Amino acid sequence: MSSILIAENDPVAGDRLAGWLGQAGYVCETAPMADALTCAREQSPDAVLVSIGTTDDGSLWVLRALNAQPDGAATLALTRGPSVDLALEARRLGAIDCLPWPSSRTRVLESVQRAVTWRAQVRDAQHRLDSLREEVARGQARLQELVRNLSAYVATQTLVASVEEQSADLAEHAHRVARSSVALSEALGLSRGEVRTVRTAALLEDLGKLALPASLLKSNRPLSDDEMIVMRSHVAIGAEVLRGIAGLESVADLVLCSRERFDGGGYPAGRRGAAIPLGARIIAVADAYDMLTSPRTSLDPLSHDGANAELVRRAGAQFDPDVVGAWLDLTERARCC
Repeated sequence: MSSILIAENDPVAGDRLAGWLGQAGYVCETAPMADALTCAREQSPDAVLVSIGTTDDGSLWVLRALNAQPDGAATLALTRGPSVDLALEARRLGAIDCLPWPSSRTRVLESVQRAVTWRAQVRDAQHRLDSLREEVARGQARLQELVRNLSAYVATQTLVASVEEQSADLAEHAHRVARSSVALSEALGLSRGEVRTVRTAALLEDLGKLALPASLLKSNRPLSDDEMIVMRSHVAIGAEVLRGIAGLESVADLVLCSRERFDGGGYPAGRRGAAIPLGARIIAVADAYDMLTSPRTSLDPLSHDGANAELVRRAGAQFDPDVVGAWLDLTERARCC
């Protein structure tokens, strides 16, 4: 049974609203505006009706404070008189709906039902997000335990084997990206040690996905915004696991930055340009080429030339133009040999 708090200084209006809502099956309580915030904190109602008279009577402040509470109630504003400005301000402060007062019983009940439904949906979404995060945390803990006290070499082999065990497609993609990243790193003149670091990072760039729920990875529907946030956390998870292994700190940095974009529109930190390590910029190009051309990772795979044309189109935005240029030279030379 949903509970409603009515923040109303006029006892006649408060009683009328409480009567309507009580007859509709809601549990109601009326409180003067000065006590509304305290009552909301103590009772955690599903919705609060806030009566707004003027801009300086304190009611807008109460509305703002209610909407600032974590997991707070849905709020509805009742404005006295035909004030468009008050209604707009109430909506700006987070009110689900704004009604003039007096309003009809039907209109009030419809607005309250919308607010209660919205609150239930928000709570359900938060519960699903919390469950996802708990499952991800357990998955990350399993990965960290898997490589605890292992040397960099043994830990790398163990993690690569774990990727191969979980998904043959993911492992094959990782090996292809690693080969391309090595060739591109050498073409760009990286040192032997830097090339090794890039190769290891390319093999383990999707390591964090091992901590994600299979239901998320294999979902056939578009992910919600919250689910997408969890999905994108895989780079931070992989980097955190690798950072705990002595000798793989540089690999962790490349994994963390492997989803950044040259124009700053990537994640997790929105780095741009040279602030993204060169190794991560190399892996990004090699990864994209494989995603574009492989029938295992693309529903409509492109030809070699089509994929290269797409890389050129995204150069300067998603990818470092110099790295894309080096890739084009490398692949054209390979085709001519």
